[in-house]
Amino acid sequence: MEHAVETKLFEKAREEDYRAYKEDVDIAIGELTKMKLYPVDGTVICDLYAIPSHNSQSYYAIIYEKGGRFDMVYAKPQFYEPITQEYIKMYRFKDAKEVENHPVKAGKIIMGIKHLPDEFVSVISDIVSNMPTVRHKDEGFTLDGYYQAIRTYEGDTVCDELIFENADELVLPDEKKYLIGVLDELYIQIGKLIE
Repeated sequence: MEHAVETKLFEKAREEDYRAYKEDVDIAIGELTKMKLYPVDGTVICDLYAIPSHNSQSYYAIIYEKGGRFDMVYAKPQFYEPITQEYIKMYRFKDAKEVENHPVKAGKIIMGIKHLPDEFVSVISDIVSNMPTVRHKDEGFTLDGYYQAIRTYEGDTVCDELIFENADELVLPDEKKYLIGVLDELYIQIGKLIE
């Protein structure tokens, strides 16, 4: 009976995380739309979202192709903490929006477009072509965890969605197992691209 209660609490926490993710994506798309960066002018390959560990950059990004060129439009939240006098980059979009007009704290969402290097496009193409599946998720606590989501598209329709908090949860064919390490650090690589 105790395990059943723990499982239900775990499932409820996952549902809340998913709702927060969807809300954050809606906020990011709303901000990109205001800046006329969305919808993108090209074929959407995938979109990516991450709430990272430590003070790495949170983001929402759309990778698209037009005329053989691959670009990424992105939004990233930042939250100014007056006590430490630093920008915190790992907060959600919702957190940044909530303090936009705060008298002391400051939140902002920064947006931009990046042309993607060929090596990165190759990695993203490999991920999209070999979308991993998630095996049974560990219900334990993960130190220094992250929350990453990848959605692939056909036209304007999401055709696959992958959400994971630890790349070790992912199942890939033997010849593609190297992607587990790539996915584990994807938020770091994208964070460097959008610095």
